Amino acid sequence: NMDAKTSKYLQQAGKYVRLGKLTLALEQYLKIHELEPEDTTILNNIGDLYVRLDDKENAMFWYTQLAESFSARELLSNAVATYKKILKLAPKNQEAIMQLAILFERQGQKANAKNFYQILAQQKMDLGEHNEASSLFQKACNLEPECSQSFLKLAQHLELQGKVEEAIRCYLQSA
Repeated sequence: NMDAKTSKYLQQAGKYVRLGKLTLALEQYLKIHELEPEDTTILNNIGDLYVRLDDKENAMFWYTQLAESFSARELLSNAVATYKKILKLAPKNQEAIMQLAILFERQGQKANAKNFYQILAQQKMDLGEHNEASSLFQKACNLEPECSQSFLKLAQHLELQGKVEEAIRCYLQSA
């Protein structure tokens, strides 16, 4: 279903990649993207080329588009793999961590979801964003209400903020 123009650009791009002329290959892929904006392989190739060109910002921009495209089509494990590519480039990327938590939750992978909510909560704490941290710890708790460890973390966090009564409630729940 690909038109002649697209396949010409693709052949050209492939040739440039083989020759190691990545910037020229990228130009071809960007032209293909304009013709085939829904093609996830092209989005991925553009992201990969930016990585090879050591342009993290652009790579993350294209990977984010790719991940959102996968999410919209309910291709959740593809979306997960793509957000993990972003985390490789930027291990503290909050958007990617949050999306991973949400995607794992949608897939019913509670332990993984909880893990990513807690990672993000910890980051928010380090940044002094305590209300956001609390609500993320709370999300982690809600995923596994039987998990005392989550409530303990939330309790300690509330106590640090001087929210003693709420903290005591959580300590009791974790006990």
